Amino acid sequence: MEPKISSERFNTIRKIVKEVKNSLPVDILSKKLDFGQNKEDAFEKFPEGKNIEKNVEEAEIRRLVSHKMYDLDSDLPDSEKEKIIERQITKYFDFQIDNKDVRGHIEVPHGTKPSKKIIDWCKQNKVTSFESKTTDIAKNVSNHVIFKKSRLFTDINSLPFEVESSIKSEDTVFTKEDNLNAVKAQRDLTKKILESQDNLDKNNKAERPHLVIYFHGKSEIGDDLVIGARQQKDGKGPLDPRIAIWFSEKLKELLEKEEIKNKDNQTPSINTVFKFGAYSGSVALTKMRHGDGIFDFTGFGEMLQCLQLECSLYLRKFYTEKMSEILEELLKQFSITFQTKEDLEKMNNKIPIYLEKSKQEEKEMMSLKNITYDDKISLNNVQLNIALRDEFQLKFGDEILLNNKKFFVTKMNKNFSRADKNIALNSKYQDFIKDKIDIKKYE
Repeated sequence: MEPKISSERFNTIRKIVKEVKNSLPVDILSKKLDFGQNKEDAFEKFPEGKNIEKNVEEAEIRRLVSHKMYDLDSDLPDSEKEKIIERQITKYFDFQIDNKDVRGHIEVPHGTKPSKKIIDWCKQNKVTSFESKTTDIAKNVSNHVIFKKSRLFTDINSLPFEVESSIKSEDTVFTKEDNLNAVKAQRDLTKKILESQDNLDKNNKAERPHLVIYFHGKSEIGDDLVIGARQQKDGKGPLDPRIAIWFSEKLKELLEKEEIKNKDNQTPSINTVFKFGAYSGSVALTKMRHGDGIFDFTGFGEMLQCLQLECSLYLRKFYTEKMSEILEELLKQFSITFQTKEDLEKMNNKIPIYLEKSKQEEKEMMSLKNITYDDKISLNNVQLNIALRDEFQLKFGDEILLNNKKFFVTKMNKNFSRADKNIALNSKYQDFIKDKIDIKKYE
């Protein structure tokens, strides 16, 4: 149950809402659109159609009010701050931390069903509305966190580079709410869990290794299980790559031990992604460790290991209970194996595996076979998929040099990304790239 808001605080919020409304710029939606998009594009990518204009404005008001209230709250007593934080956590999350001996938990960002109306719209538009059975699996793990809102309401997994907050689900479909407050609640809840396990130092950093498995559902295309562990050029990532490899090896052992089979009656395949790919992991998880300065957040440090695990529908549907048991066991083994920072160094034999896999992924991503061409694309534009945009820290409208020619970056057509293409150009450039792909951000 959410702690009640005091009448004094309610009046303060109401006053600030009025101030914010009076200062709003005209046509907020246009400022939220990607480079090259128009309103009609936005209407098509929002389940409520033209209502997006009203919802975007309301979301922007809440975002600005949240910032103003955060500044005002800096002078509140700690007990009052805790009530405010608890209220927001309860609004967005169900959680249960039953096993304090396990330094880890499982979290489900996309397990909550939206309304039937939204589900029907998602089916018509070939958009994932929620990830079936992920919540069922997580709730059987002793330490679990469930996001209570639908991904079409707000998406805590969508927090791209150099962006404070998103109003989209995974950079594709517009959501009803800006994700700023939900992400703040997620970080506050993570802090609460680390505190409850006496694993937070005076700087709010995790002192000992703590593993969070962000559990997602995927289709049957490709590998049955994918570990997202994307490492950035600056060396930052959602988790230590050695932990990702250790996790993959232990997961394989448990799948074999439990005789789990995929739809082809084979032991499920596992892929660990360190650089590129549709399931390489959300940038939001890297920010969870290293911070982004939003609401003074500096991250929980490198002892927090944020692992994104994608699981096929077949395994989720036919091995629901077994997958819960396997994830529970993985958290227990992690807590035993990694008790101090020094225990990570015992995994240095995994480094060559990580380096070789990263090299393979980079070669694959920059392969010429991943380029496609279309007459409808402007001669001045290049469409890049999200993995390439994140790798080079690009926003829509940024300029790049692609093989020494200047282009504006735009969103990749959904049909191209579904066909595993990474770059799309106008058809007139079919003879432009012959040997290799070279991308540089234009400065």
